[in-house]
Amino acid sequence: MNYFYKIILTAIIFIAFQSIHTFSQEPQKETYSQVRIFAKTEAEFEKIESAGLHIDHAVKKRDYTDVWLSKSEIELLKQS
Repeated sequence: MNYFYKIILTAIIFIAFQSIHTFSQEPQKETYSQVRIFAKTEAEFEKIESAGLHIDHAVKKRDYTDVWLSKSEIELLKQS
């Protein structure tokens, strides 16, 4: 019976250390940049959206649109 408790105690300690290690790591924060998009027509915006980039909270001007995008979203914009 003593052997059984040692196994259980070892497992609990191992799980505790794994949990501390997992939760102590700070998640990677994605950086955002303000980007000016010079797309005017509906077809240009459809091309951007078909690349997987969904723009919301944009400031639209007559000749351009200002948005805040993450690095991964900027890459999607470049691909469109």
